[in-house]
Amino acid sequence: MAQLAALEIVASGSNRIGLPRRTVAYTEALRQVPRAVSIVSFARGTDRFGATATSLSSLSLEPPTILVSFDGSGALSAATASFGVSVLGASQVELADRFGHGAPIDDAADTSEGSWVTAASGVVLRSDAVAAFECESEEVIERHGRAIVVGRIRNIFKAGGSGALVYWLGAYNSIGWSDDEIRRAVGLFPIP
Repeated sequence: MAQLAALEIVASGSNRIGLPRRTVAYTEALRQVPRAVSIVSFARGTDRFGATATSLSSLSLEPPTILVSFDGSGALSAATASFGVSVLGASQVELADRFGHGAPIDDAADTSEGSWVTAASGVVLRSDAVAAFECESEEVIERHGRAIVVGRIRNIFKAGGSGALVYWLGAYNSIGWSDDEIRRAVGLFPIP
């Protein structure tokens, strides 16, 4: 007969365990959950901004709807109703870092391979994203310094190519191969 392993309670929501221990346990537990890395892009007037999402998930298939959250409460609610989500590829760590706490989108300062392209709604998306979503905001919830957004998907774009960038165990990692790794594997470039 198989024996079931017991889970050790390292923290509890009860008042008996102090906040610091519970916070550390919560943070450590979340580090075990790999998350796709995406940039949420939006505009305020003529200014364009981006922020690295802290989470992205599918809310509904019909209608196609996503749930996304990012630092910077109030940023999207003061912006237009449309926004974009660009799922980053394995080689795009620099972009994830640049938009970690939100930043203006500046085409002239962008030195990465891809570029920002403007969708029909006016939102900008990464041309080199693994996948990109043009969305309309249905609801913005502001909690604990974060914007939590329910977005109805208007258009879906798939660039494909490289593996996806994920955040796991407190660092950026990748799932799948990058374009450079594929080229090296098939002998298109010499291995450095």
